[in-house]
Amino acid sequence: MLRAAGDPDVPTAPPSLSELRSRSTRSAAVRREEADARAAEARAQRERALVRPVPVLGLGVEIADPSYSAPNYRAQLGFELPLLNQRGAYVDRELAAASVARTRGRAERNRVSADLGVAYQRFMAISARMTALETGVVPSAEKAASATEEAYTLGRSALVAVLDAERARIDARLGLLEARAGRAEAWVDVELALGAKSP
Repeated sequence: MLRAAGDPDVPTAPPSLSELRSRSTRSAAVRREEADARAAEARAQRERALVRPVPVLGLGVEIADPSYSAPNYRAQLGFELPLLNQRGAYVDRELAAASVARTRGRAERNRVSADLGVAYQRFMAISARMTALETGVVPSAEKAASATEEAYTLGRSALVAVLDAERARIDARLGLLEARAGRAEAWVDVELALGAKSP
């Protein structure tokens, strides 16, 4: 069973989206497709190499042959010409496989870029909401609740108003906690889109 400990490492000032997109080309899925394309091209080169003329060098020596008065040395130079080869279809197949892998790589790059853009924009939106809650809503709810309690103790406010102000303060705090959790989840989605961490 997998377990997680601690809070996610969420940056206070995240890098720009263009910088993250430049990193997305190093994701595992994109690299896998690029490696498949290179492997298919290498196989096509190998198939082409098998139909090229191949020089053949043969060396030999005959020793202790009674028909010769001295050792007989011989050398042969020849060329193997594959006249009736059937490798054209293999070359075409590997080139097609390379083209398919490159197309899949482009599609994967576009998918990663789209996922990254969605996750990043969600992160920025939740960050703006969290900032608004931290700097405006929660302090205002705290002050309003304190003022309502003070007015109640002075007899200028009803108990219902105190309870409503306390509920508003609790709602604001809960909203801030939810925004912090949502911001962390959004950054995890950014990292998953980059392929930086496993799900």
